[in-house]
Amino acid sequence: MSSLFCLATRFLSTILFFAAAVGLFSWRYTQKSELDERPSSVGLVTRGYFVNCWCVALLARGCSSGAQLFGCSGVGCRVTYWDCRLLRGLADAPFCSTYGLFVLFVGHVSSTASGRTFPRLVPLFGILNGAFYAALIALAAKCLASREHADVYGDLAFDAIGCAYLGLLGLLAYFARDLRKTLTGDGAFLVPGELLQLARAMIGLLGLVFVCQAVHYFSWTSRGAEAWLTGKRGHTTCHGICAADLALDVGLELLPSVAGFALLRRGGDRRRGAPAPSPFASRYSSIV
Repeated sequence: MSSLFCLATRFLSTILFFAAAVGLFSWRYTQKSELDERPSSVGLVTRGYFVNCWCVALLARGCSSGAQLFGCSGVGCRVTYWDCRLLRGLADAPFCSTYGLFVLFVGHVSSTASGRTFPRLVPLFGILNGAFYAALIALAAKCLASREHADVYGDLAFDAIGCAYLGLLGLLAYFARDLRKTLTGDGAFLVPGELLQLARAMIGLLGLVFVCQAVHYFSWTSRGAEAWLTGKRGHTTCHGICAADLALDVGLELLPSVAGFALLRRGGDRRRGAPAPSPFASRYSSIV
């Protein structure tokens, strides 16, 4: 029964994430692009990158869940099986880097609104992602190649993801505080109201996700965390792990993606129906 339960939960996860990836991809490239109607801006370009990154992240999780149908059934769910653990855990890395793009965008908005300069958004995003994935790939390869130190390298890989989420949480808090201070001064008109509302909603959503994901991945390095899910006294089955994986994947990856996409789409629809820009629009045109 455990094998059938795992098969059903992982198949459901695969279908859900593939459907979400296809849905976002279809919307991104079948709707009339706002870039055809308005001059190119950092806000529009970043939103396009954000949706593209979400598609990749959802696709990665769907592929991971599909691969687990063949590689992590039955006895393959044991806590000591690092090939299965890495397959289950590392698929979240694209979500981490996707949300990092929005954190950098909040920093760009805050710096631009206060009249300061900010490094180029896309190159900085690429450099940080390259370093992040290089570290994860190196640790995963070391984990799979080493028998004696597999636990050390595997734990470091999961700790790296947890630390990345904590780092994003710290940057998000810093940029959000800086933006709030800027908007309470004389330059409040520099940022349009709809962008401010969107930023606040996304900051709250991502802050919650960052905290939950950091706790999630740090718990993976605890020897008793997943063993507790599978039962007491070392009794290991797939049932607890598969149920927890489905709940965590949907709750920490799929639902935040859908909620964030809904916020971005609502913001875009509001911009399309907005009245003509005010004389001050040029002062924040580089942001939105």
